[in-house]
Amino acid sequence: MSMITLFSAFMGLYVIVRLILPSGMNWSLKLILSLFAFACAEKLLLTKLVYGTMGAFMPEPVQLASGYLHSAVTILFLLLVVRDALLLLTWPFRRSTRRQRKIFYGHKEKKPASGFWAFTLVLLALGLSGYGMREALRVPPVREVRMQVPGLPDALNGFRIAQLSDLHIGPTFGKAWLTDVVARTDSLNPDLIVITGDVVDGSPSRLEEDVAPLADLKAKYGV
Repeated sequence: MSMITLFSAFMGLYVIVRLILPSGMNWSLKLILSLFAFACAEKLLLTKLVYGTMGAFMPEPVQLASGYLHSAVTILFLLLVVRDALLLLTWPFRRSTRRQRKIFYGHKEKKPASGFWAFTLVLLALGLSGYGMREALRVPPVREVRMQVPGLPDALNGFRIAQLSDLHIGPTFGKAWLTDVVARTDSLNPDLIVITGDVVDGSPSRLEEDVAPLADLKAKYGV
């Protein structure tokens, strides 16, 4: 079992133990949500078992939905860790405050609005995951990096290299998306274009049409 699988399991269990089980829901709903959260956390393992490595044959809607939910559970896990860390750090202060309340108001205390905060964290995780998906699916912006290379020949001063990295052409990023990426790259008029992995998610024979736009890349010194 890989470290990614183990860590994903830990994430899912953390969300279950720290968010779902302490809630006031009935046990049948807790069980359903716990199984759902664990499955979302273990998205990579389930994808490999059902569709093979990298989900090369996974339908696009399933790919997008599973990616969104896996991202949401991951963000929710991180939010819970931050919340629990803050609770741990402020525990002495809160304990002192509770003691003072008992002195002034007796032993009856209002229960903290844990349900409200749980609902807020879930909404925040879903919103951040949606924002991340939108940013990931759009044609990426150009990031310009100027490099100083000691001893570089004068003839290469101002030499421009366009790098395309982690294209992941497959179920999600197909021909239309890659066509836009290629057009944006060509518009930069680079001297050289380099393509670094990962290039495809799946069999090259199945993705022949999707990767075809790469042939339209043009640079003075090649690709």
